[in-house]
Amino acid sequence: HPNLYGAGATYGKERYKSTWDVVLYGTKGPKSNCKKKVSEFSYVQYRSGFDVMNYAQPRPLLHKGQKPLQLIKRLIDCSSEEGDIVVDPFSGSGTTAIAAKMLKRNYIVNDKELEFVELTKKRLADTSLFEDINNSFVE
Repeated sequence: HPNLYGAGATYGKERYKSTWDVVLYGTKGPKSNCKKKVSEFSYVQYRSGFDVMNYAQPRPLLHKGQKPLQLIKRLIDCSSEEGDIVVDPFSGSGTTAIAAKMLKRNYIVNDKELEFVELTKKRLADTSLFEDINNSFVE
């Protein structure tokens, strides 16, 4: 088929570039210290699986690779415990640090661009993000 990406030239490949992202996460060592079974926890807590997750992209974007806060919170919640360390070496706008703080995890984040390091610090200092921290979990 000449156009496998859509119904027409204006609907083609470009449409799919921003509609999905691959997210990789890992643990140190052969076994995670987290006692949660990630897929099972996801089904129980969020009523859906862990393989495909659908969240609206925040607008306006603060960074071109910014991920939705609720997505990052879910990944951290399903794969770690309170007090664990979450590492994001490409933190961009700081969403991972914010999610980790909301979920009472420690975090180590970094970005090579000073502009985004400062943005992360500013967002973490914005206490309004954390005012409703007790009600930010899915019931």
